[in-house]
Amino acid sequence: MIRPFTKTLRLLLTVPACAWAFAGCSAPEHSEIFGAQRAAGENLGTGGATSASGGGTSITGSGGAANPGGKVPTGGRNGGMGKMGGAPAMGSGGAAPIVDPIPGDTGGTDGGVIDATGGASNGTGGQQGGTCVPTAEVCDGLDNNCENGTADEMCPSECKGLAIAGRGYMFCGARELTWLESQKFCVDHGMSLLKLETADENTQVLAVAAGLPNGGIEWAWLGATDIANEGSWVWEGGVHFWQGEANGTPVNGRFSAWMESQPNNSNGGDNCARAFPDTANWTDGDCGVTSAGLICEAD
Repeated sequence: MIRPFTKTLRLLLTVPACAWAFAGCSAPEHSEIFGAQRAAGENLGTGGATSASGGGTSITGSGGAANPGGKVPTGGRNGGMGKMGGAPAMGSGGAAPIVDPIPGDTGGTDGGVIDATGGASNGTGGQQGGTCVPTAEVCDGLDNNCENGTADEMCPSECKGLAIAGRGYMFCGARELTWLESQKFCVDHGMSLLKLETADENTQVLAVAAGLPNGGIEWAWLGATDIANEGSWVWEGGVHFWQGEANGTPVNGRFSAWMESQPNNSNGGDNCARAFPDTANWTDGDCGVTSAGLICEAD
């Protein structure tokens, strides 16, 4: 009965004290003494080689495709128990932290809180995390009814809907209409005559009009007149943007793109504004003259 006990005692005495204390051990790195501890350290948290509980999760955005996996921390800084050889890094792996998304990886704009542990993103799609609100479909290059993109967009003959900088427009290259006819045509199709209220919009929209097939649009009516008061140019909707003729002044610094010596009311009844896409400039003109094209904009 004494012999087995003696054998067990002899084996225990061969184990260095550091294996029991987990501190200050000077045994070789590949010593069998620490094989089990090292294996445990390599499979827990960031102290070892294997990721802990946050790794591999996807950052899900709200507006577009997410970047699978992302560059997400895996397991927290104090996770698991690392390789032995110094003071042990004790821990349980920990939850992966919530981190700011990497630029470009969120899949959308302001799509909600991104959780590195795989939690759901609370964005709902669309710009700024908003939802698409269905409206009547019009020929403007936008998905108004929130179905099928623009595949179900119905445009009049010889007209095309295009979205430019987030706004919708309809370009009709072969429509010859007076100002009133142009206005009615746009309204009948759920839109308004073109208003060009910034330099960027003026440049971008008229560049598209000039580049349309068959030579583009030569000129088109704008939704601006001075019919109510000669020299007081007003956009449809009532915004007063220009006062006077060619030597006039912008009202409150509002944008205009009059051609040199315009407006001039040369015929005594040039009360409607028109745009020339090839030069991106405007003139006044007789409202009863038929245009060489038509541009409407979404309301």
